[in-house]
Amino acid sequence: MHGSFDSWAGAFPSLVAADSGIRSLKVIKPGLTPNHVKPVSDEEMDRMTEEFGKLRAEEGDGHVTRELMFRLGKKYGLTTGKWMVMVGRFNSDKVWQRLCKDLLGGALPAGVICVRMDVNDERSKGSESVRMNVMTGDFTNREEVFEAERAIIKSMEKAGLDIKTSLEMLKYKVRTVEN
Repeated sequence: MHGSFDSWAGAFPSLVAADSGIRSLKVIKPGLTPNHVKPVSDEEMDRMTEEFGKLRAEEGDGHVTRELMFRLGKKYGLTTGKWMVMVGRFNSDKVWQRLCKDLLGGALPAGVICVRMDVNDERSKGSESVRMNVMTGDFTNREEVFEAERAIIKSMEKAGLDIKTSLEMLKYKVRTVEN
């Protein structure tokens, strides 16, 4: 299984040419289809976005709650969620390969359905960071979401990276300012 992944050109995102027209790479858990990753049409997504925009305009940002997001997600059948993994360009191939191999090999939990990475993305042009998304099937399932987080951290540690979560970095900044 891993031999075929290693021989795929997408196993080395840093080698994807800027003029290739490729914007992202995606590896889907074996047995799933693209519909599992993107279960709604563009039209349904537009309707959900429009409803969200109206609610936000009428009630303000303070009313954008987890419950509202759950309700809209369930109403429109869009409950996929994602963890964003940000790494420096130097480590991006190594982390991408580790996450994909763990997904394909079953080391990531059942709730993880896909790993996606933007390449040649205009939004990150000039940035030294690369963004990867580890997609979960149901963002309303807290245990599934946090199980995915723990597994992502383990994958990154297996890739040889020292992991600092946003919360740990915030605590460090607060301690530094206090001292």
